[in-house]
Amino acid sequence: MAIFKHNPKIYGDTDIWDGILSKTMPDRPVWGFGNDDFHNIFHLSLNWNELIMKELNEKELKTAIKNGQFYICSAILGYDMPYIKKIIVNEKKGEIKIEAENYKGIKWISNGKVVGEGEKINYKDNSEIEKYLRIEIYGEKGYIYLNPFGIVKTN
Repeated sequence: MAIFKHNPKIYGDTDIWDGILSKTMPDRPVWGFGNDDFHNIFHLSLNWNELIMKELNEKELKTAIKNGQFYICSAILGYDMPYIKKIIVNEKKGEIKIEAENYKGIKWISNGKVVGEGEKINYKDNSEIEKYLRIEIYGEKGYIYLNPFGIVKTN
């Protein structure tokens, strides 16, 4: 997809994050968090975290943060964000599929390189994937950054 030939990132230090993940994964995941660097009113509400929880309570909150069951949203106010409907992992096939709305593209990253684009990827068949796989979903003026999946390839 031509949309990713330039660098459409709005904010973030994903290159630093990828460097850390390349050294620590799959044994030691490092979760990414989004927050605002609030120097003036225009920096308000540009970044936030969406937690994936069954119920809204303290126990579920702690579990989601501990297990990386959340993702970062980064957007310019006034624009619709991409929306994740479902993440499907089929370990038998070695496939991860993202069902999303309101997005322009999805890219899959491993060791700091884009190793695939589109709604799904097979991590068993892709020789470029090592140690981890993370997903970026690009919208009109915003991004979703998913926390990494640890990848262990076995024969």
